[in-house]
Amino acid sequence: MKNYLLAVAMNLALVSSVSPARATGSHCVTCSTQIVHSKAHLTIFRMLNASHHIELKIGCSALSQLEIDVPEGIDIPQRIEITERSGQKVNATVSVSDKKIMMTFAQPVPPQTTLSFLLKGIKTSDYVDRTWFYTLSGRNVGTSTYIPFGIAQIQSYK
Repeated sequence: MKNYLLAVAMNLALVSSVSPARATGSHCVTCSTQIVHSKAHLTIFRMLNASHHIELKIGCSALSQLEIDVPEGIDIPQRIEITERSGQKVNATVSVSDKKIMMTFAQPVPPQTTLSFLLKGIKTSDYVDRTWFYTLSGRNVGTSTYIPFGIAQIQSYK
C-alpha cells in the first residue's frame, strides 16, 4: 500500500509540473463549420406557408459552395434569402435539382462568418407535428470534395 501511494504521489507531481500547452497564432475558436441555429417561423396559415431558418457559422476556411438536402415531404421552397448575421445580403447562384438546393457564392464566404438561410414558402405534405431534418454540406476554397457540416432539425407544430 505504501508503494502504491508513493507511485500515485510521484505521478501527480510529474503531471502537475508540466505546463499546459497553449495554442499560439490561431485566431479561430473552432475550425469546423457548424450549424448554430435552426427553427420554423410560422405564418398566419401555420404550416401551409412557413419559413425555415438555418444559421451556419463558417470555420477556418472560406466557403465556396453549400448544398442543402431537402427532406421528403417538403416541397422545394419558393424563395431563399441568404444573409450575413448583420443582415447584409450574400450573392450566390442558387440552383435546385431533385431534393437538393445548391448554392455557389459569388465571393467565397470568409472564415468565422455566420450565414443565415431563410427558406420561404415551405409547403409540407401533411399537417401533423413533425421534425424535419435538413442535411448540410459544403466545399471550402481549394477543395474538390463536399464536407458534411451536420443536420439542421426544424420542429413544426399544428
